[in-house]
Amino acid sequence: MIPSLGVIAASGPTGPDYLYVEDWSGADNAAWSGDWATSGDTGNSADIQANEGRQQTGGAGGYGGNVSSVLDDLLLTDADFELTVDLTIDSNETFYRIMYRGDDTFGNGGYAVQLVPIYSNAGFFTISGWAYTGIGLNYKHYTSSGDVIHVRLRVEGSAHKLNLWNNADPEPAGWVNETTDTTKTGAGRFFLGMAGGSPAVQNVAVWDNLKIAAVT
Repeated sequence: MIPSLGVIAASGPTGPDYLYVEDWSGADNAAWSGDWATSGDTGNSADIQANEGRQQTGGAGGYGGNVSSVLDDLLLTDADFELTVDLTIDSNETFYRIMYRGDDTFGNGGYAVQLVPIYSNAGFFTISGWAYTGIGLNYKHYTSSGDVIHVRLRVEGSAHKLNLWNNADPEPAGWVNETTDTTKTGAGRFFLGMAGGSPAVQNVAVWDNLKIAAVT
């Protein structure tokens, strides 16, 4: 179990006004809770391992083709929120994604925070027709396979703010990446996901300690 970040800090809501909490408690190999819907390419899966949420790509697809991907999503009725979540990565080739305000089960019409360890960056994207278009600047974040990354994301109206730090480091004092965009300001579907790199390798993402709080 990854150590929890606890109650969301003073940069956001100070009380336990959570919209959604997920710690993936359950038996090994069990499915994620019924709140989540899993989609992806053949052979991809999501389950619980060691009380953490595991996603696996099936090794299908690759660069220049249908990149192997897996998404788990739920309907989040609030457009504005602040979240914390922990992510353990296992491959520098994988794209890790937190998506929100999506209009459909692919996230179209919404946004994504995308972490790409092979390029040492993290940034915001709009999603339309399965295409990801960057907005604002990328933040340089250096990490490697096996690292635990803590993520804090705050979305309020057209403002999108990100904090990102490795488990061995303290949380940065301010937001490491901020942008504004008015493409969509309403509520929509929320996703955790990954897209695999090499088609010959089964990649894994491990999520834990998800807390989504209302912005007040």
